[in-house]
Amino acid sequence: MRRPIGWIVIAAALALSGCANATLRDVPMPKVVSGPTYEVTAVFDNVLGLPEQAAVKWDGATIGEVGTISTADYAARVGLQISDKFQLPSDVKAEIRFGSPMGEAFVELTDPEGGGSMTLAPGGVIELNETSSAPSIGNLLSATSTLVTGGSYADMKVIITELNNVLRGNGPGIRRLITELDGMVTRLNEHTAKFDEALDAMQRFSSGLADDRKLVGESLDTFEPAIETLSDQRDEILDLMEELRNVSGSASTTIDRTRESMLSLLEDLAPVLDTLTENEAVFRHIMKGIHDFAKATSSAIFGLFLNFDLTTLFDPDALLGSLPGVSNATATAERPKTSTTDTKSDGKPKPLGDVTSSVTDLVTGLLGGLTKPLVGAK
Repeated sequence: MRRPIGWIVIAAALALSGCANATLRDVPMPKVVSGPTYEVTAVFDNVLGLPEQAAVKWDGATIGEVGTISTADYAARVGLQISDKFQLPSDVKAEIRFGSPMGEAFVELTDPEGGGSMTLAPGGVIELNETSSAPSIGNLLSATSTLVTGGSYADMKVIITELNNVLRGNGPGIRRLITELDGMVTRLNEHTAKFDEALDAMQRFSSGLADDRKLVGESLDTFEPAIETLSDQRDEILDLMEELRNVSGSASTTIDRTRESMLSLLEDLAPVLDTLTENEAVFRHIMKGIHDFAKATSSAIFGLFLNFDLTTLFDPDALLGSLPGVSNATATAERPKTSTTDTKSDGKPKPLGDVTSSVTDLVTGLLGGLTKPLVGAK
């Protein structure tokens, strides 16, 4: 019985002497899964915090472990040792997750909804677009630090500081401004209905334009040749505008020079216009008679007998004074003493018919022969 115990002691001593330089790193860790496995590769853009031999899970159950981690083409290639008891679908997705905020990372495999029936063969690859990494507590703290010390919070700090600088010592003015703004907003609120009407009108206008879009397009197409013509004649138009400017200058100069004479002419014309206005009724009667005369003569047929009554009221002084070479004084001195008789050279009175014939001849001469007798007129 002593001989086997001695051999055991000697073997233990030799083992301890051979492991004198070994550390805990050299002690192999137990495998996460037991039994035969096959390897698939998952490509990640970031695997920070993912250790080797980390668990690979499916719906919370551990089905494998992380074998190797390498890099290629600026991406991390993670070899996953999967138990051959589990078959992965060909469109499986991989994500690096954490069991707790400060816990270890693991790889979670998920089957997308409506996944195919094909399986991922040993040696298959889960591409980069099918993998993702959950944010870690370090990333969260880093983002929080950036948010607090910079970004929006820093901008808010600058805004608050500037507002304090602006409002310092300007309290009454700011309160007055706020009061005026409140009044303006209140007045705008009272006219909400009008704003709605204006918006509705603009909507109807825009709808009309949309309905007439084809017509507007055709109109614009029609305007295009006219615009091209104007563009081609731009030099002539400019020359015309220059000529108009010169004419305008000349007209302005002429008006300035003749202003006094024009004003004098208008002043002389004022009494004439006043007289015409005062005798409006007389002229209306005369124009009516002329209209009736023209109407009757236009409807007459050559060879008919037409009867006209002509009554003439005139001032003898004005009538004789209008004759060439006869002044008002001469007309007054030579005016007959009576309107019904005239005196012959022998001192006997002329018959009234002779006087009427003389007056008729006189009126006919004054009117320039306009009162030509009609055929058959009485």
